[in-house]
Amino acid sequence: MANLSAMDAENSKREMEGIDPAEAGSLLELELMRKRASWQRAAGQRKRFLMASIFFLFVVVLAALLAFYFFFSSGRVEELRAQGTAHASPAPTAVSDRP
Repeated sequence: MANLSAMDAENSKREMEGIDPAEAGSLLELELMRKRASWQRAAGQRKRFLMASIFFLFVVVLAALLAFYFFFSSGRVEELRAQGTAHASPAPTAVSDRP
């Protein structure tokens, strides 16, 4: 594996000898501009995804708060509590042996 990297280094040196330094600089600058543009696009996509995630979380929390507000303000809790206590412990009835 080390032999391959040494061979690649020699080949790249041979290729670079035939290229003008100004041309090599402009090619390097062009390559860096392309990479920077792709990095900026990727950063923009991550930012949009983060904003969409935060917005979705905000909507879910807001919906839960509204549901709790309407549930507790409508009086359904008291109705359910009253029904639950009425059925949970019925009053004992007296049983007589006489007709």
